[in-house]
Amino acid sequence: MLDEGRTFGSRVRPTSFGVVLELSGELDIFATTTLSQRIDELTNVRRPDLVLDMSEVTFIDCGGLSLLCRARQRIAARDGRLRLAGVAASPSTQRLLRLTGMTHCFDLCDPPPSAIPRTAATTNSDNSVIA
Repeated sequence: MLDEGRTFGSRVRPTSFGVVLELSGELDIFATTTLSQRIDELTNVRRPDLVLDMSEVTFIDCGGLSLLCRARQRIAARDGRLRLAGVAASPSTQRLLRLTGMTHCFDLCDPPPSAIPRTAATTNSDNSVIA
């Protein structure tokens, strides 16, 4: 779901191992401020375990790549784990990582987070609970 008035969206889904942040739409310079704050909130713990689901990302530029690198550094500094899922389903993400030579810098995972078991509740980008 896209946030109202924005070209990007995010949805948090807790799982048994950590958190999946499902990203959608355009990850550009306009998205980085909001999403950086969101990632900071989700990783403000010791040893965070975060999966960024990129499968619904339709566009990513250097701002989006900067967001991914910042998340990777922040999580590494907290002895955590960051995985990117759904990169194969997002041609723009796959292309950008390949062209910049950064594919090896991220832990790419399959299956997509939709196959990861849910916990009791899921939250939308506005933190409302989905049953």
